[in-house]
Amino acid sequence: MISLIDFTHSFPLIEALSSQTEMARGSPSHNLKGILNGDYSLAMVSLVSYLENMDDLELIKGANIHTRSQTLSTLLVSRENDLRNDMEVAVTAHTRTTELYMDLVLSRMGIGPKKIYSKATEAEELLEEAEYALVIGDEALRYFHGNRKIILDIGYEVSHFFKLYPLYAVTVARKGSVDMEEVEILARSVAMSHDYVAESIRKASMERGISSNLLAYYYDLISYEYSQNLDRTLDFVKYMIEPLKQ
Repeated sequence: MISLIDFTHSFPLIEALSSQTEMARGSPSHNLKGILNGDYSLAMVSLVSYLENMDDLELIKGANIHTRSQTLSTLLVSRENDLRNDMEVAVTAHTRTTELYMDLVLSRMGIGPKKIYSKATEAEELLEEAEYALVIGDEALRYFHGNRKIILDIGYEVSHFFKLYPLYAVTVARKGSVDMEEVEILARSVAMSHDYVAESIRKASMERGISSNLLAYYYDLISYEYSQNLDRTLDFVKYMIEPLKQ
């Protein structure tokens, strides 16, 4: 069985895949556990999680979550202050890759933030724990639609500073157990996903409380197709996390 990430960014792909086969959906950490345990034959996990588990996982160069620059759903936000050297950032769950991107961007700006790890996911709760917060996924989209202070779109800054496509999630299988039939089904789903954008906007707006107009713009930014440009991002992130694994 294939499991995709249950965030708004996956809705068109989820709709396309569910029209062809039974599937599952869960958080990136849930999918990682499921693929390692053998519960799933293919699963979408965070890029960093894949790179940390390369001994056990095989990358499927197919369905993924990336943008070319602006992302909207990877935001560094603040109660009221601008960037500063002594900033404390509350980091939410499910941010392994975005957290790394934030660290790289802020380092390029000469800032080394103190990070406070939190079980909270909502921006308001995170901003009660620190002056700044790293917010991702659906909560970032809901925050973006308001009039509150946004410091950085992390995806855009990765593209700006490093000239890379921000890659957030990839499809993996356990080594030696790739189901080629499911790989082909998922590839067809990627090709079909464009036909499900309108339905995804309707569902995501109703289920997740996100503006339809914002979702229409968001789905123009999100891409599922694998390209050679993503190899550069993979190599870069792999190089950056190697010291962290030792």
